This record gives sequence, structure tokens and C-alpha cells, in this order.
Amino acid sequence: MNAHCSAGDVGDGFEIVYDVHAIDEWVAKSQQREADDGHAFWLAVERSMQQPVGIYGPLRATVDSESLVEIGWYTHRVHRGRGYAAEAAVAIAKWVFKNRPVEQVHACILTQNIPSQRVAAAIGMQRVKRDVMHADIPHDLFAVAEAAVRSKAE
Repeated sequence: MNAHCSAGDVGDGFEIVYDVHAIDEWVAKSQQREADDGHAFWLAVERSMQQPVGIYGPLRATVDSESLVEIGWYTHRVHRGRGYAAEAAVAIAKWVFKNRPVEQVHACILTQNIPSQRVAAAIGMQRVKRDVMHADIPHDLFAVAEAAVRSKAE
């Protein structure tokens, strides 16, 4: 059994294929994040077809030695372009602001990941830093305050 997970259209090199053992490890890591931080990725399911479309959620991230709450979105390739990432990102941001004492939520996005940058802009995020190290890879850091998310979502 294999499962596919990707982070936007950043090239086939970023597409990840998990075998059953890697899936077990990923689930265990997610459960540990949930226990440590009170949140982790959530599976999104398309209601009418009852098919998973991606994983989305808040994660704890360390960027430039600062601990942040990050929103992550990973939509399976066949479901991209349908608004799932933006819809999920708005809902997650609202959840974070309601349940966590933060002034901003963030997204670490690969510089070449233009689709994810469009999602960030659509929900009111702005680029606040370039070329920050995240997961040992350079990313751009985006952020949004609670009032900006609400104004974009409504």
C-alpha cells in the first residue's frame, strides 16, 4: 500500500510516496504532535465522494530560533485548483486564533511554490521574510493577523 502526499506544484522531486511503514511513522509523529502541542495535521475528506483530498492543519514550527504556529496545506494532485487549500487554511487560522494565544499565524512556503503563495495571499497572508530555514530547506515566511483572515474569509 502506498499513499501520495505533496506540497503544491513544486516539481515531482517534492512528491512523496509513503509505504505502509512510513505511514505508520507519520501517524505516530502526528499523534505525538497532537499530544505535545494540542494540534497536528487533519485529514480533509470531500463530502459527496467521501474521498480524502489532502491534509491540512496547524503545526508548531521553529523559524530563526522563534517558535511559531504554522498553517500547512497539502492537497493531493488530482484535487488541486478547487479551493480546498484556501478553505482549509481559513478554517484552520480561525481555529488557531480561537484556541491558541497567538497574534499571527504563519506559513513557511518554498520560494518556487507559486500555488501555495497564491493560497497564502487569498487568505490575507503577506510575505514577512525571505529565505528562512525551515526543515533544513529555504522557505519564505508568510503571516496573517486574525482580523485580516476574517476580512478575507467573509
